[in-house]
Amino acid sequence: MTDNHKHLRHIAGVLRCTQAIALVVACVAGGALWSEASGFQDADRWVEHSHEVLEALNDTRVDILRAGVWVRSLSIQPSDHAREQVRRACDQAAAESVRLQELTLDNPAQQARAKAIVEEVGKTANWIRAAADTGEASGRKALTRLLQTYMESDSTRPLPAELDAMQAEEQRLLRERFDRQGRHLVELKRVAVLTALGLACFLAWSLTYSSRLTRRGHRQIARLAAVSSEDPLTGLLNRRALLLGVDSLREGMSYAVVAFDLDDFKPVNDEHGHGAGDEVLRAVAARLREQCRDQDLLARIGGDEFVAVLPGVCEQRLADIIVTRIRLALGEPIAIEGGEVRIGASLGVAIRGLDGMEFTELLKQADERSYIAKRRAKGLPEIERKHDDAAPAGRAASKPRLTLVG
Repeated sequence: MTDNHKHLRHIAGVLRCTQAIALVVACVAGGALWSEASGFQDADRWVEHSHEVLEALNDTRVDILRAGVWVRSLSIQPSDHAREQVRRACDQAAAESVRLQELTLDNPAQQARAKAIVEEVGKTANWIRAAADTGEASGRKALTRLLQTYMESDSTRPLPAELDAMQAEEQRLLRERFDRQGRHLVELKRVAVLTALGLACFLAWSLTYSSRLTRRGHRQIARLAAVSSEDPLTGLLNRRALLLGVDSLREGMSYAVVAFDLDDFKPVNDEHGHGAGDEVLRAVAARLREQCRDQDLLARIGGDEFVAVLPGVCEQRLADIIVTRIRLALGEPIAIEGGEVRIGASLGVAIRGLDGMEFTELLKQADERSYIAKRRAKGLPEIERKHDDAAPAGRAASKPRLTLVG
């Protein structure tokens, strides 16, 4: 497996691991939050329940006291309104005591107290109604004597005692439930804060590590782009990159195409080895860069075959000056291990707008002119080559001419 594949698999593994960890953290945190929220909700419901019980206790106590007040009013000044208020207060006290009993079904101890309260409220309410009826039938003096007798007896004490006992227990339960509610609230906040901090730390680490992987990926992509666009030996453009570079030139822009291969290069490989040949090719690339501009497209498209595209060069005179300068630079001695060698180059040039418009056509013409210049330098007749696959006499048929395939 290549390093690039390993890097991509590593990135994919990190993403899957990050997503799995985030999912686990979210599930655990969500479960903890749900549990604490449920506990807080239950505690809040029980606190509300205690308030309802205390409210029912207070209403029972108030209604019984109100009934007693109204029955005493009857002993002072009898009236139908007072008798109606006595009956209404007694009925409300009985209803509240029954409600109190229903509210305490979950608590056996409080349920027992509520049952006793219902009985005492019933007794007290019945006595107050009977006293009101006696006052209405026998007059104020009879009602006053009855009230005095009742107040002096112990029958008035059980109800307040039961109400006080039940209220004390419910207040204790309220404090306990309120404390539980507070603990759940604290735990809920703690879990929320820890979850937020954990997720923040995890996301910070994830972002940092992802950024590191991204930078490494960009470097890998840049290296791949360089490998895919550069000739590995000379660092010049390869065929594909040359075509892309020409396509990227501004539409309608003039440029010159220079094509050449090296003279007497095969003897260098034969006599000094391919290592020396590689040194020569690197030296040729370096000299070609020195004689051209940064915006020029320089490519090695074959063994010893080179192409230069010179944007903005639209005159034959200027193109000839550049070609001469390159030829002279390439003709200088090249140092290799164990000595130096001399090579030459026969260059051909074609200009867009003068010799054609399409790059492939211009490259073909530049190649033909390079071939003619090579034959002229060797003193051979100048025969123009008509087809790429028909090498003329005097040129090795096995050596292909410059061709570009998209």
